[in-house]
Amino acid sequence: MAPSRMTTRSTRPDTEGSSWEARLGLEQKLDQILIILAEANRKAEMAHEAVLGLKDEVAEVHRDNAHLEGDMNPAKNCDKTQYLL
Repeated sequence: MAPSRMTTRSTRPDTEGSSWEARLGLEQKLDQILIILAEANRKAEMAHEAVLGLKDEVAEVHRDNAHLEGDMNPAKNCDKTQYLL
């Protein structure tokens, strides 16, 4: 083995300390990811509520349009039950 590739215990970095630092770094990244996901979830819930509100408004407009079209069309406004025996 070439001397440059040989490593001894004395030349190795402190693996215990560096793994602790790496773990701390990963925990911090995980915390950041969780914060970002929580914020994305909050925004998704707000968007969902907005969509539900728009859906209700569209349904109301459809009802209003149907009512107005019925008022303008005498054939639709006619009570057909009066002709039943």
